[in-house]
Amino acid sequence: MTGAQAIVKALEMEGVELVFGYPGAAICPVYDALRGSRVRHVLVRQEQNAGHAASGYARISGRPGVCIATSGPGATNLMTALAGAYMDSIPLVAITGQVATSLLGRDVFQEVDTTGAAEPFVKHSYLAARASDLPRILKEAFCIAATGRPGPVLIDVPVDVQEEELDFCYPDRVDIPGYRPTVKGHAGQIRRACQLLAESARPLICAGGGVLTAGAGEVLRAFAGEAGIPIVSTMMGIGAVAPSHPNYMGMIGSHGVRSANMALRRADLLLLVGEHRETATLRLYDFKSDLAVADTLEAAAAEVQQETPMGAYAVEFITTSSHAQRGYYEVAVRIGYRRTLEQLQAVVNATSPEALYSLLAAALDAGKTELAVRMGYWGADGGTRVEDAMAQLREERELTETVPW
Repeated sequence: MTGAQAIVKALEMEGVELVFGYPGAAICPVYDALRGSRVRHVLVRQEQNAGHAASGYARISGRPGVCIATSGPGATNLMTALAGAYMDSIPLVAITGQVATSLLGRDVFQEVDTTGAAEPFVKHSYLAARASDLPRILKEAFCIAATGRPGPVLIDVPVDVQEEELDFCYPDRVDIPGYRPTVKGHAGQIRRACQLLAESARPLICAGGGVLTAGAGEVLRAFAGEAGIPIVSTMMGIGAVAPSHPNYMGMIGSHGVRSANMALRRADLLLLVGEHRETATLRLYDFKSDLAVADTLEAAAAEVQQETPMGAYAVEFITTSSHAQRGYYEVAVRIGYRRTLEQLQAVVNATSPEALYSLLAAALDAGKTELAVRMGYWGADGGTRVEDAMAQLREERELTETVPW
């Protein structure tokens, strides 16, 4: 078969069902080979659209997206999509046509150094020199794109290589010298992160897009729920935790919510999960003073799905009362608003007078007067302590008896 037919055959063997692209002269042999293939092609109106569509497909399907473009301006139009996939850790395989190998480096019509131009924002790139290399290149490209931190891989194929004959043999496994992505959490780093969590007074989890990429949302929610640590998210991390989750405080950043940004500013330890420390959102904040940034726990799929002992190293279970004692009064109000009367009464009985006062003040400031009313109806010691705290608030804030306590 020809090199172009080998490319299509490799796509089929990788389970690719859908590719996005825009044809051109230097990639026509591949398009000819697609005719009669079970791989479905979606024609876009510009090559950048092919890259973005493949990225969206990869996000939804969980498999590497594939996009196709021709040489020269077709390949350069892909660059924005490749850069976006690289920054967002999206598995992508881009196949571009190229002028014949005998014309490389001669500045002929529609010749561009595609691999050189894409080097800053791809995980790896190939310039196929022989058709016999294509099966290995395709196998490696899909492996690199989907393993470790996912990202785009570029394959540049000269038109004469597409037309060259070869004996097709698709490899069963990949052996790339020097490429050994981490697939298991580092026990020492995890223990260090847990020690920092145990020592911190106001820890905070920041969930990024890596949580969604790894399908680690359930693990993260279970860990945060057991440890009682509030969660904020970046824009890429929206959806990792449901908005109704009691520990979720919203998205951070200039377009985020006030409670999330305030929690980020007041936290004394920030645990990044599936997010980079140098993300633009986090750079908005000054993390000096006593803020410690724990080692990032990379939310790579293999790491989370195998043996990452997040639950095994869970810190003490934090009740609503200890949320208040740690200074997370807004979180305490939100959690307390969902508790039953008996649960709330138990919380009050276990809460220090200072923390109880701060909790009631936060409830008043947040307009959660119904919560305070319910607390005011309690009897026994809890009711007396609530009444004392309310009396102190009335005196300090010069409140009238009409305040619906």
